[in-house]
Amino acid sequence: MMSVHAIKTAVQRLAPQERAEFRAWFEAFDAQEWDQQMADDVATGSQVDSCAAGGAAATRSSGLIRP
Repeated sequence: MMSVHAIKTAVQRLAPQERAEFRAWFEAFDAQEWDQQMADDVATGSQVDSCAAGGAAATRSSGLIRP
């Protein structure tokens, strides 16, 4: 496996068009990983409840609603 330093060096050596292709690929890769993490969190309920609670607390503290 390549180190992060080796990957950074390799990316810096890419021609502009290759770097654009890499960027597009990495953005899609990163988005897919994020989507999968969100789907996993929703499936287990691990983050949904805390996000909902945080959002409700913020809304309540803003004065938009009262308990």
